[in-house]
Amino acid sequence: MSGPSPTHTCAALFGLLLLPGLSLAAVLVVDPGAPCPGLGTAAAPYCTLPTAVKVAKCGDIVRLRDRAPYTSAVILTAPTCEGKAPLVLEGDLYQEPVWRAGLTLQDVSNWVVRGLTFSGGRGTALLVHAKTRPTVGNQLLGNRVLDWALDPTQLAADVVKVTGSGGGLPVIGTVLRHNAILNYRGTGLRLSISQGALVEQNDLGFGACARRSETAGVVAGIKVDGWSVDGPVAAFGDVIRDNRIHDLEGREACRAELGVTSASVHGIYCDVGPSDLVVSRNMLWNIGTGVSLYETHAIRAEARCHRMQIVGNTVSDVGGVGLRVNGPNMDVLIADNVVRRAAGWCVDVQEGFTKPTRPGRRRRILRNQCLESAHTLQVSPQARAEDPGLRIEGNSWDTLP
Repeated sequence: MSGPSPTHTCAALFGLLLLPGLSLAAVLVVDPGAPCPGLGTAAAPYCTLPTAVKVAKCGDIVRLRDRAPYTSAVILTAPTCEGKAPLVLEGDLYQEPVWRAGLTLQDVSNWVVRGLTFSGGRGTALLVHAKTRPTVGNQLLGNRVLDWALDPTQLAADVVKVTGSGGGLPVIGTVLRHNAILNYRGTGLRLSISQGALVEQNDLGFGACARRSETAGVVAGIKVDGWSVDGPVAAFGDVIRDNRIHDLEGREACRAELGVTSASVHGIYCDVGPSDLVVSRNMLWNIGTGVSLYETHAIRAEARCHRMQIVGNTVSDVGGVGLRVNGPNMDVLIADNVVRRAAGWCVDVQEGFTKPTRPGRRRRILRNQCLESAHTLQVSPQARAEDPGLRIEGNSWDTLP
């Protein structure tokens, strides 16, 4: 039995192209060193990204080249592609673009940003922002942010940020995969008012302390937060897994460098209301190098991080606490983690600021390993008193000789 003839195959393909709404993707080329305005072709690229995006349609590819660095911040607000083919913004493999300023996707859905390099700038390098409406399904894939926000006189930046807006307007279903955020000040990646994000296989490291105020400094790998401790739950269901977070500056070094009186160091930090957060299979090492027992944590769950799961992570060489839960959190699971060489406690469970409407209870600490550390497990008397459902089972504790 013979297959279809070439004539029939070509006719079928031609017929598909005639279907309503189905067309081949266009590739629009951008090069800031090209003559303006350009045509968007490889021979005559557009000279600015906004020019290309203004004519781009969902399903198109906007390809960035780099004859000259991108030195001006860009905010892109259209088109939004929810329910359609994604709009792809990508770096040229052979003429890699370098951004010296920030790129913002505002109120757009189903965009893919991949293969871009940001280097030597300040503030936020890459921002996804639901400012006036929810955004859905944006993806940040294989981007690099290097040597960013390094001026110690500037206030702390969120180097890559995915955020909704006050009042509970969320970003939904964002994917961040295979990105590298290396040699920065402040917080490497922040999810704020996010729902159902997937953050996996990213590399965040060599983070230095930045000035949060005149008297306080901060450095963090990943921070996840909601809108308000007492307001409606607007952030939930994010997953942070299989990431590498490492080499974050120590608290005492931060205080000495910036001249501040307090500083906090966090590998992964949950605060102010995100619920159902999963932190799984991450590797964290050299968190708060040196001994800085206070406000130094590899993984921390603070205010109203209900139903958070801290499972299967590996922590080594932390200047303070390996895994800490404090604040009014319900149903937190800490299981199957390994903490090695913590200068403080491997696991620390503190008071929940008990209120009738915000009880902290049913925390479970199961099958964790603590190795070569100064202290093993600490559960404060108040935390025990307020948590009749507390379970501590199957753990292996080993302190320094």
